Amino acid sequence: MIDLPSKKIALFYYQSPFKTPLTFNGHTVHKREGLLLRMKQVEQYFYGEIAPLPGFSKETLTQARSQIIDVLNDQIAPLTSLFPSVAFAISSLKQDIFSMLSISQCDLIPLLQGSHMQIIDEYFKLNRPSKIKLKVARQSIRKESDLIHQLNKINPNLLIIMDANQRFSFAQASRFLSDLNPKLFDYIEELTRSHENNLTLAKRYHVKIALDETLQDPHFIYQDNPCIKAFVIKPSLIGSVKRVQTFLDLASKYKLQVSISSSFESIIGLSHLMYIAQHNQNNCEITLGIDTMKQFQSRALFNLDNITHDIKQLECIWKNY
Repeated sequence: MIDLPSKKIALFYYQSPFKTPLTFNGHTVHKREGLLLRMKQVEQYFYGEIAPLPGFSKETLTQARSQIIDVLNDQIAPLTSLFPSVAFAISSLKQDIFSMLSISQCDLIPLLQGSHMQIIDEYFKLNRPSKIKLKVARQSIRKESDLIHQLNKINPNLLIIMDANQRFSFAQASRFLSDLNPKLFDYIEELTRSHENNLTLAKRYHVKIALDETLQDPHFIYQDNPCIKAFVIKPSLIGSVKRVQTFLDLASKYKLQVSISSSFESIIGLSHLMYIAQHNQNNCEITLGIDTMKQFQSRALFNLDNITHDIKQLECIWKNY
């Protein structure tokens, strides 16, 4: 059950423009919008963030806003009935993100985006790291293969995490994988919309896959398979902290890698991801996909040390004190 109305709660709306528009699964977005939930207990503040990601979240911000206000007005109780972004925000209020220590064992994997020239330039600026992440299934298969081959020439030891976001057809995925050396892949996320097809492709082309969107299906039940190497966990798209922890426990049991990844949240949301990583880093191999703050124009909601000041500048849309 949810017990929020008895606490001192305030809800704030924020918007933060991107440096350049970003496209999420066909949705071009000029700014990130979300809600920050603040709970006061004694003299300490706890925070949660509600920020559905256009193109990926099942709910819109308008729907999430309506639902969280219903919750705050005590009209909805079961956590399992809530939208994923709302469920994660509420359940993560218990996480004291200001108490975090260093996350010594969690690597940060850079996501390189932009034109081919921009990606190559950024790769050199990062001093040619041994592992990067790229989005694929955005351009022609030939162009994307050329970029991957070019990066491999720059660093023959480079391992690439590739993310297709289920945008390939089976035939397109076959052509893409047949043109590349499997040794270039660390793993590839969600080639097509069919989990069974992705397993078939992985086995046929000797690559490992990771589950991302598949984990967001509330009815999905994991069955271990040697082709599966990793879980990509985006908590605000999956739901409550309890459900997120279920996948982390499965990863520990089956020796899978985990990438805990951002959905372009503010520093509040990112800090919750780091908190989860810190508290699970001894149980499984975890990397962090939180290289997203560089996309924002503003430095507001960028640093936990300034969060009290930054929130004072936001519109308060609900409070009970």
